[in-house]
Amino acid sequence: VLLKLLISSESALDKDEAILLGIDQRSQIVGAAFSSVSFLLGFLIVFRTSQAYTRFWEGCAALCRMQGEWFDASSCLFAFCKRSKAKRVMVIHFQERLVRLISLLNGCILMELSAGFDSDGDSVLSSSSARAFEMEIIDAEAFDEDSLYAFHNSGEKVELIFQWIQGLVVDACNDQLFSVAPPIVSRIFQELASGMVSYHQALKIAKM
Repeated sequence: VLLKLLISSESALDKDEAILLGIDQRSQIVGAAFSSVSFLLGFLIVFRTSQAYTRFWEGCAALCRMQGEWFDASSCLFAFCKRSKAKRVMVIHFQERLVRLISLLNGCILMELSAGFDSDGDSVLSSSSARAFEMEIIDAEAFDEDSLYAFHNSGEKVELIFQWIQGLVVDACNDQLFSVAPPIVSRIFQELASGMVSYHQALKIAKM
């Protein structure tokens, strides 16, 4: 458009004036137009590339922080059970459920950030919800039907699993599975919350 306007304005110039000036105005105007357009396109390409590169690394950093926070929270919960006075069976059951939920949570997050979930489907576990289980999830067959049904019908699958994990930790505290004081256990909730904040930062970049 800019090029067309410049050429149109040049055609309106008086030919006698151009001869008196002794210059080829048409070639000068066309050259200036191409220079302007080239500068504008180059600026836009460099700017957009820089923005995309920055957003990519922000998303990667958010995912790394999220995984680090949740790994630290999980390892601390395992360590808290080392000197537990509760029955060994209860401790193992808690640890197994924790590992399964953390694994499913990461699978859901990767699906949400890459493709997203849709809520359509008539089966108990439709293909859209089952895509999360296509990830490498630990012991996915151990989830009961009620949990799978709730997982499928939830519009916020990541938040649902996150709530399950927090509820699991609260139940473990009530059953006295940990050998540390409750104020120390509160650190786990802080790390879980920090991981969820990092997830939403990555989700913001993926959705925008």
